[in-house]
Amino acid sequence: MAAHSNPGRTDVQDKGTVRPRLLSEREAAHYIGMSQRFLRKGRYQPGQGTPVPPHVQVGRTIRFDVNDLDVWIERFKVNRIEDYRG
Repeated sequence: MAAHSNPGRTDVQDKGTVRPRLLSEREAAHYIGMSQRFLRKGRYQPGQGTPVPPHVQVGRTIRFDVNDLDVWIERFKVNRIEDYRG
C-alpha cells in the first residue's frame, strides 16, 4: 500500500500503521515537548508570551494538526541551516 494523506483524518503509512493527523491537546503538548497548560494559556490569552500553534475547534473539541505543529517547531528553531546560507 502506498503512503497517502487523507485530510483531516489520518495518514496511512506503508506498513499499515495509521497516524492521526489531528492530535488532542495532551498529544500535541507531548509532540512539541511543552505542557498542556502552555497550549491552553496561549489559546485563552493570545498575544502574550510565545505564540501557540494554530488549533482546530469543533464545538468544544480542540485538536492540533500535526502539520501545523511541525511548522510551528521550525518557526522557533535557532541556527537553522538556512541561516548559514548566504
